Amino acid sequence: MSMTQNDKVVKNKDSNIWFTIKGLAIDFNGPYKFELTRNTKIEEELHITGDCANEFLEKFVEIFEVNHDGFEAAKYFDAEGFDPLGISILIWKIMGWKRVKKSNHELTLGDLENWVIRGYWLNPEDELA
Repeated sequence: MSMTQNDKVVKNKDSNIWFTIKGLAIDFNGPYKFELTRNTKIEEELHITGDCANEFLEKFVEIFEVNHDGFEAAKYFDAEGFDPLGISILIWKIMGWKRVKKSNHELTLGDLENWVIRGYWLNPEDELA
């Protein structure tokens, strides 16, 4: 069994941090029919996205009192809403607004745990570099 980046960083972590993050996810949008792990993807598996993701992260920052400078939710979470014709993309182009490029990394509960341990946000893609 291969270890992921989150599994490698997890050694000697305070279990209270993990259980608090896990509890926050369950309280926010659970209960879930599967076990939450450090590799659980917040948007894809927990279905926390858009405005709900912002609320979830606000609560996370409030509970753990972590520095959130540099964190851009739009990199990790899609906006809520239904736009089958792509009208919002057209409006963005007409207005000349720039969209935030979505990260290739899907934010996990383990990423939040690492954030708490560090005390500040570090993009997981930068962490691997």
